[in-house]
Amino acid sequence: MLNKAYKILMSLLFFCSCSNDFETPKKYVLKVKGIITNGALASGEKYLYINNGKIAEIFSKESEIKSLDVNILDRSEFYIMPGFIDTHTHVFLTDHTYDENLAVGMKASMQDKQRVDKAKKRISSLLENGFVVIRELGNSGRFLDAKLSLMTQKNKSLGPQIIYSGPGICVFPCQFEEKDSSEIVEKEYFVIKNIAEGKKAIESVKAQGAEWVKLYADNIPSEGVMTPKLFKALVEYAKKNKLKIAAHTINKEGTRMAIESGVNSIEHVEFLSKEDAILAAKKNIYLVPTDHSPKTVIRVIEKRKISQNYVDRQIKLKKERLKNAFFNGVFSAFGSDYYFPISHDSSFGKESLETIMSYAYLGVDNRNIFMMLTKNAATLLGKSSLGEIRKGANATFILMKKNPLENLEYFFAKKQVYIDGARVR
Repeated sequence: MLNKAYKILMSLLFFCSCSNDFETPKKYVLKVKGIITNGALASGEKYLYINNGKIAEIFSKESEIKSLDVNILDRSEFYIMPGFIDTHTHVFLTDHTYDENLAVGMKASMQDKQRVDKAKKRISSLLENGFVVIRELGNSGRFLDAKLSLMTQKNKSLGPQIIYSGPGICVFPCQFEEKDSSEIVEKEYFVIKNIAEGKKAIESVKAQGAEWVKLYADNIPSEGVMTPKLFKALVEYAKKNKLKIAAHTINKEGTRMAIESGVNSIEHVEFLSKEDAILAAKKNIYLVPTDHSPKTVIRVIEKRKISQNYVDRQIKLKKERLKNAFFNGVFSAFGSDYYFPISHDSSFGKESLETIMSYAYLGVDNRNIFMMLTKNAATLLGKSSLGEIRKGANATFILMKKNPLENLEYFFAKKQVYIDGARVR
């Protein structure tokens, strides 16, 4: 009875009366003023034949499409480009302490209804800002992410496609405090003591339809680290179960362990040596640098009264990390990791996108920022057809009047968003 009641409650929490106000035919030709893909502009009018959610063909002349006998959607004021992808989101999490005490922040926002209401608004805002796919990496209770993913599959105007990992797998206290009860911690994480418990957690993740599992090499900002033996065994078991592995790792020891174990992505990463970067490139491990925008950093500094010396040291480390990644062949993918309070959840997408300002501040050029948001992120997630505009690719894209390769501010311009050929924003 309790299980049945819980299912009914969840269905009510996730019910959405959202509708798509845009009517788009299944077959049409889209006329644009240029294609931006793979970090480059193919200028001049282009005609993309969209058929059943795919880019069936791309033409350069209107005379070439006469035989198709379909409507032309004239968007000749717009450039077409792949939609943006955020590979590290927490749409169910809010930390009002600004990372001063994440455990306190989590405990204050663990009510399912509150979290679901916020998450719906946040994914709508992400879609509005051009994000067509997100990878939700835990801190979403007991698979609220899986339920929201199902909703976006049924109603594509609700938000981006959601790839999810379910609860992160870690040793006690995970990202809570030592004084917190295991009952509280286990509402948010899979807490394990040994390989057998870790394998059981991985099986639970797979049973919920996840494509990824999140392993905590370290629990920073809290205490606790996995042993190399435990971590490697779980990586191997996840791969055996055809799951990809995202590693939460801040310190250099955890980063080295994650790279040596052969994960698919290393998240955050405070320090990346040249040697570790070379090994990561050899193993095709992606870096997801979750660096908050300068505006957000200023808010955090003011809230937590952080010293300028600490900030300068962090900037130096992050610049060195990105330099070692780029110069040694490590691909990087965009990840916002945004979960701080904002006045309106409707601005969540813009706040997340502003992560690109940190990349620029750290020395990344517009082309590489574009690649991090599109092709690199899509390739990491195994969704390569979403990261390019080409024949045969999925017709999931955005239209913008300005070319973001020319000016960083243009990434924030108003967008038209299409998923599987249908306009949703």
